[in-house]
Amino acid sequence: MKGTILGYNQAENKGAISHSEGARIDFHLESWRGDRAPASGMVVDFEIVDGVASDIYPIAQGPAHLPGAQQGGQDTALLLGIFALVSLAVGYLTSWMWIGFLFLLISAGLGLAAIITGKDQERRTGYTLGMINCGCLVVGTVLSLVIFMIWGAAIMANL
Repeated sequence: MKGTILGYNQAENKGAISHSEGARIDFHLESWRGDRAPASGMVVDFEIVDGVASDIYPIAQGPAHLPGAQQGGQDTALLLGIFALVSLAVGYLTSWMWIGFLFLLISAGLGLAAIITGKDQERRTGYTLGMINCGCLVVGTVLSLVIFMIWGAAIMANL
């Protein structure tokens, strides 16, 4: 049977599980089969013996596997993507070359981090922003090189 740990008292080595049918079942630490101590919110699989939970196995260790926990990764990827695009804009718009170059490097790092963080998420918004950022970075760099080459050729022609 599956359920979720409602709470666990370490001093008494007792806890309670809400199982899938809605009832509340008590358990003792002796029945716990996980590597870490039981904690509120853990999803578990267990048997009911004499009205008490027995042979309790954690299905997913810790709160990172609870429903909705992947939201944190999605939010991180989205923020990285947004900061990457802002850094990209500042890098291209600043009139100070070294500051602009620094922001472009920051943009590249944040864009790659957004791609890595967001690639396995359900909503891939951060991943998409990271890809857009890196694409703009490449296109902008190539255009800048072309402009500098044309500008350099014009200067050389006037010498």
